[in-house]
Amino acid sequence: MVTFMRPTKDGTQDVTQDVTQGTNLDGKIENAIKDNPNVTTEDLAKQFGVTSMTIKRHIAKMLHIRYVGSGYSGYWEVLDDK
Repeated sequence: MVTFMRPTKDGTQDVTQDVTQGTNLDGKIENAIKDNPNVTTEDLAKQFGVTSMTIKRHIAKMLHIRYVGSGYSGYWEVLDDK
């Protein structure tokens, strides 16, 4: 988790944004795909509060997840071997 700090008017710092990165988001993506293999990257992005490009980037690194088929007729598949 990365926390960005911004100075306030009195000189102290205030937490402005928490960004979930790495395996935490990967695990959430994997579980969501297991629950619904037909889920879209746009749906995942809305669910986790990130962009669809972030979802696509994470899935590309997860070699045990692949898309079977093409376009709207395909589905996600989570392979057992990670």
